Amino acid sequence: MRRKKWRYGKIYVYEPRKDLIRNVAREFGWSEQKVRTEIERERFWLLANPWFPLDLKKGE
Repeated sequence: MRRKKWRYGKIYVYEPRKDLIRNVAREFGWSEQKVRTEIERERFWLLANPWFPLDLKKGE
C-alpha cells in the first residue's frame, strides 16, 4: 500500500498511518477526521516527528 505524501513547502512527509491518527484522536478526545483536518492545516505536521505527541500540550 502506498501512502500519500503531503507537501509542506519544500518538505514532503508521508500521510500518518491510521493507527497513529487513531492514537492521537484518542489522546485528545477528537474524531479521526478532526485530527486529519488539523494535520492538513499544517498545525500538527509534527505527526511526522518521532517524538509526537510529546511536544504537544493538551488543550492547545
